[in-house]
Amino acid sequence: MGKIQWTGYHLDLLRKEYPEKGINIPELRKKFSISGIRTKAHRLGIHYNNITLSKYHKWTKQEIEIIKKEYPKKGVNIPNLIERHGKGGIESKARNLGIRCDFASKQWTKKEDKLLVGNYSELGTKIPDLLKTRTSRAIMQRARILSITFEGEPEKIYDIPKEVLYDLYVVQQKSSNTIAKKYGCTTDTIRNRMFEYGIPYRDRRDAVIISKGGLAHIKLNDYIKQVFDGVMISDGYIDVVGKIDTITGSLVVNQAEKNRDWIKNLCNLFNQNGLSCNIHQRKAKLLGKEFRQLSLQSSSYVEIGNERKRWYPDGKKIVPRDIQFTPVFLAHWFMGDGLSGKRYSEKLDRNYYQLVFCTDGFTKEDVEFLIHKINDIYGYHFKIKKQREGYRLQNSRMSEIKDFLYKISPYIVDCFQYKIKALYDPKAKIDRKNWTKNQEKILRSEYPTCGENIPSLIRQGKTKSAIGSKAFIFGIKHKRRYWTNEMLQILKDKYPELGSYIPELIELGKTRYAIKQKARGLGIRYKYYMNQFGKYQK
Repeated sequence: MGKIQWTGYHLDLLRKEYPEKGINIPELRKKFSISGIRTKAHRLGIHYNNITLSKYHKWTKQEIEIIKKEYPKKGVNIPNLIERHGKGGIESKARNLGIRCDFASKQWTKKEDKLLVGNYSELGTKIPDLLKTRTSRAIMQRARILSITFEGEPEKIYDIPKEVLYDLYVVQQKSSNTIAKKYGCTTDTIRNRMFEYGIPYRDRRDAVIISKGGLAHIKLNDYIKQVFDGVMISDGYIDVVGKIDTITGSLVVNQAEKNRDWIKNLCNLFNQNGLSCNIHQRKAKLLGKEFRQLSLQSSSYVEIGNERKRWYPDGKKIVPRDIQFTPVFLAHWFMGDGLSGKRYSEKLDRNYYQLVFCTDGFTKEDVEFLIHKINDIYGYHFKIKKQREGYRLQNSRMSEIKDFLYKISPYIVDCFQYKIKALYDPKAKIDRKNWTKNQEKILRSEYPTCGENIPSLIRQGKTKSAIGSKAFIFGIKHKRRYWTNEMLQILKDKYPELGSYIPELIELGKTRYAIKQKARGLGIRYKYYMNQFGKYQK
């Protein structure tokens, strides 16, 4: 994993909450370290309680005098300085001033070695005369050099039953450090006992998950599921995290820098819906050349681990059969693996547009499933095109290409606008072909209300006259053309007072011009008329 970068969402949180809370911002502490939050605030000029970071950590003359006097004797354990600067700050300041700790750098004398040899086997590191000038760690290291062992108190430290250790480490998910403190031994002892008993040791990622309070969960709504499936079927994959019984996973999407808009859009969309993500740069190789990529990686969740089982049941990526073929899913699939461009045909001696989905990594059965679903739901005529390494989806009907691009166009980001050029190309002629069953269904359902202005059929290349003539053949009538008895009664009652503006008739689809013409045909007149001076008169 690369360095975690700051997104706009995290910077806004830092600017709003840092002046009051300081480093205690839960959402930032999940991803960034304390030093990372402080340094970012310092660079942006953000202050905590109106105190700058540089002034807060600045060493005074009195503190420098204290460190010169007490550091050679006490080392970093100086109570007056630890609260403000910490042990690391004290040690670094002493190093810069050239001050050394006497008992840390002093060699062991013969008297100290005699004390160690005579008392270590009974007291261990708790030898009063040595603790005045030596640390317990230094005493232990010197004892190892002299090959002296501690023979006092119980060997209960080394006799931890297997059942107890399994219950503490696996069932209760406690760390080896906490178990070692409980029994008064080192973590190496716990690890050795686990190795003898055959208890598997957790890796680093599992330890981090447990230290944060356990496995993370998330609820994905329908819209995010559609986006997630569209990304997964194209350029996304799931990285499995840990070896715990419940596997967690994180979503990863790698793209070139020119597709930065799509990656940023996905990151903002996922972060707004609770799926925390970050973007970082990485180096990749293609045909022996190095280039930079942008990698989007989400946090690890149990639900994404379950998605791993859905997309990789046997370790190989497949197409799940429960995908929803919505315009959102199709748009993100098209941005990842879709192509739309001109091709030259020798038979027709002209250029023509072609819509292609690069599904080379899937089997023929998966590609046939995708084609069957798209053609059945939207009435398209996608076909399988065999390639050297697999199979692809292909469509060359201009009417269907334009209809498809129109449906996904609201979700296409700026960096992929070049893929939908056919939608705005006036030279791209729509082919005139026979009516399909799907088009006939649209005609029967929408003609009574819309008449000849049916947007989906017009985009597919059907003219208004063709729509009207087809409706006449099927015997479908447009409701707006015919006046019912109820409409006529409303016209007779309200036209003399309101004129052509009758809300009830306008809601039913009648224009003011149609109302006026019908009233004139029936001999109904408006009570008021306008004279030559622009005033209404009876």
